[in-house]
Amino acid sequence: MAISFIINPEACGGKALHRWKRFSPFLHKEDLYYKEYYTSRPREAEEIARRVGPVSDIVFAVGGDGTLLEVANGLWQENIPLGLIPFGTGNDLGKCLGIPRTSEGILKMIKKPRTKRIDAGKLNGRIFCNVVGIGFDGEVAISADNFLKSVGGTPAYLWGVLRALFTYKAPNMEIEIDGETIKKKTLLVAVGNGRYYGGGLKILPHAEQDDGLLDICVIDPVWVGKLLVLLPRVYGGGHLKQREVKTYRGKKVKITSDIPVIVQADGEIMTKTPVELELIPRALNFIVGSRS
Repeated sequence: MAISFIINPEACGGKALHRWKRFSPFLHKEDLYYKEYYTSRPREAEEIARRVGPVSDIVFAVGGDGTLLEVANGLWQENIPLGLIPFGTGNDLGKCLGIPRTSEGILKMIKKPRTKRIDAGKLNGRIFCNVVGIGFDGEVAISADNFLKSVGGTPAYLWGVLRALFTYKAPNMEIEIDGETIKKKTLLVAVGNGRYYGGGLKILPHAEQDDGLLDICVIDPVWVGKLLVLLPRVYGGGHLKQREVKTYRGKKVKITSDIPVIVQADGEIMTKTPVELELIPRALNFIVGSRS
């Protein structure tokens, strides 16, 4: 079995490389044929995946959700099993798919891979695996810069929230879901295939990776005090009980706004509105943990 590991040494503020160096000796002790490929710039993981995929039995992204995003874009039109070694900042998709975090669990996953076909989303032509955030969430992602990411996903996200609280102005948005249109002033829209983002925030509690639908969460503007109360409830999915929060499901989503707002996908800044999103059913042959 030929295994390729695509490693982002800058993931988690450089901690991913140190974690990989501590883990790789476990691989040396096993009878495994594998190669390591290191990235040095944005989008290079996608290029490597496209090149090594056809000569690999399995490809693993070593890093976080952003690294996985790139590797998935290089492989999604192939049937090659794709896995995640969760050494990044957030690793939110890994929570949904039961990806182990210990060295022993990761090694077992590599030696005896279990695959599952999962859906993916497409944002303006590019694949995403987990959640797209539009509006306030994009401002948060910018604030959670690389230095802050080095302390971990949730602290970086919370710091980004605090920085964005006093500067972000909610725009008027037009949200079209499978032909039905919603027009209103909106704080943020989350569209995804996974339940978690921001290092553990359960923004889409009912999302499933193989149900053929995108889950959508729309949050109305709230005053600062209410937002600070609302945010902790997201960890358990309790925000859905608030009147400012509405949820929907669909296969195609179009979003425009009266002013351009930032759009992030799987923790990476991608573009600004307007955007078009759609579900790509069973797009990825993903290696999952025993709990998935």
